[in-house]
Amino acid sequence: MMTRQNLSLGNALLQQGRQAVATLNDNPPMAEMPMVLTLDQLRPNPDNPRTGRNPRYDDIKASIKARGLDTVPKVTRDPQGEDVYIFSDGGNTRYQVLSELWQETGDARFYRIHCLFKPWPGRLQCVIGHLAENELRGELSFIEKALGVCKARMLFEAQNQQKITQGELSALLGEAGFPVSRSYISRMEDTVEYLYPWMPNLLNAGLKVPQIRLLLALRQDAEAVWLQHVVSATSEPVCSFGAIFGACCRRFDAPETWSPEMFRDELIGDLLQALSHPQLNYDRWILELDPKESNRRQLFGEQATAVNAVSEQPEKAAPERDDNAERTRASDRGSEPGIIPPSVTRSVQTPETVTSVPDEKPVSSVFSGKKPVLPAHQPDDSPEPARPEAETLAFARTGLEPVSSVWEISPMQDDIDHLQNMVFRLAFELAETQQCENAVMPASDAQSVGYRLAEPLSAQPFALLLLSLSGEMSLTAAPLTLTDLLLGSTLPDGFPLLDDSQTVKFLRLIRLIRRLRELQRRMSPDSPEGP
Repeated sequence: MMTRQNLSLGNALLQQGRQAVATLNDNPPMAEMPMVLTLDQLRPNPDNPRTGRNPRYDDIKASIKARGLDTVPKVTRDPQGEDVYIFSDGGNTRYQVLSELWQETGDARFYRIHCLFKPWPGRLQCVIGHLAENELRGELSFIEKALGVCKARMLFEAQNQQKITQGELSALLGEAGFPVSRSYISRMEDTVEYLYPWMPNLLNAGLKVPQIRLLLALRQDAEAVWLQHVVSATSEPVCSFGAIFGACCRRFDAPETWSPEMFRDELIGDLLQALSHPQLNYDRWILELDPKESNRRQLFGEQATAVNAVSEQPEKAAPERDDNAERTRASDRGSEPGIIPPSVTRSVQTPETVTSVPDEKPVSSVFSGKKPVLPAHQPDDSPEPARPEAETLAFARTGLEPVSSVWEISPMQDDIDHLQNMVFRLAFELAETQQCENAVMPASDAQSVGYRLAEPLSAQPFALLLLSLSGEMSLTAAPLTLTDLLLGSTLPDGFPLLDDSQTVKFLRLIRLIRRLRELQRRMSPDSPEGP
């Protein structure tokens, strides 16, 4: 009896033990289920967007060595791929850490891993899963996310046999758990198309988004100028713009050689050599590729450039004044000897020089030095000489909102919408001179002055001054006075903050705000003038 039991026990010990679930058959499970897999049965996901070393690799390794895996990795299996399991949502870094720890220690807890199996979702969902998992941890560089998004587009189009727009791709990624805007996708695809082929090392080293945005904006502005002038160049360019830009990028494809200022300077030099045009010199390229000009184009379109071009044109000479004709018209109207008829002081009417003043309030120009003009008569249509004010303010006819007169407003612009736009442009331009333009944001509601501050609590003194002009109150008292702003002091370094041109624009800003508030008061239902 004892012998039979010993034989049975011996046979039982010689029988094959229980197999792991993953090795029972070649067919993967049809539903989610826990599994215990070895490192030999696991592989990293080849579609993982991470291409470089995880910046937190050493910390992750120390944590796993001390405590083991805190989270259960999710794995899947491609029915048409190798007979191994791959990570479906992240996990590649943990696989590398476990492999190193197994080789270093031989500890079985690093060799056998508890996993959660998921049925094969397809390559597209695996890519999006890796993007979403890494986005939660903030571990992917911009170029890694960009390459992952481009791969997701490629897989989706191959799977559905049709092209998709950036908006459709944005919706697809959002539904799959990786929300990203259409504009962000556009920047990603531009980076992969225009920058990555020429400077992969710099991008893989972790070039930040602001620098990438600067590069893309620089390329866009330079290409626009190239296309505008290449048709009228004195000679045929030896190569395309893309080749010139790419060659310049290749010279800066390393973190230690990258410098935005040096890159722009080198690019301008290459463009000058490749494109010979009488209107394109170094200074012109500097102006066209200035980041501030690019920012203005984004805010105002090409309007600012067009306005500057018009303002720089020489003014047409006004016809000579006929004193006899003036005296004849004055006597016909019965004008008195000390009153100058309006026709004598008014210039040729243009959209920028037609006076608009409050009703029944005669106004005199504080710059002309002439006596107050009574608006008793309507001017006739005869040509008039240019006013001295228009000549003395020629230096202020530059920038986003050129000023040819502090007081006069075109009737075509004498409404709330136009005034708000002009006020915002002036406020933005003045803020730009004080390095606080990012604080000024457009505002177009009915009672707005035309702008608002992005963060009033942390605004600079000049931005707080603009805030006070808008009628808003700030908890932070602005230590900036009109003396500091406009006059200065007798001290050697007591210069005013605003130069002459900026002072004229500041006075113009006050004039426009006064007129805007007047029109807004009329729109108020409680106004005695009625809406």
